[in-house]
Amino acid sequence: MKYWIWFTILKTLNVRQKNKLLEIYSTPENVFKADKRELENLFFLNKSNIDELLTNRDMALITK
Repeated sequence: MKYWIWFTILKTLNVRQKNKLLEIYSTPENVFKADKRELENLFFLNKSNIDELLTNRDMALITK
């Protein structure tokens, strides 16, 4: 559940991008664990999307 919360609060990603990530990675947890190189290879993500995915991985922010 916590990964779904993390995934839904991402601000730079639109619905289509989130759906595409779920198609590729199956779950928000797998998106969370994707490394920078993997994300950079996804043509539908821009630098700000990737930066947000990588910098907002502090689970303490969403488990309060």
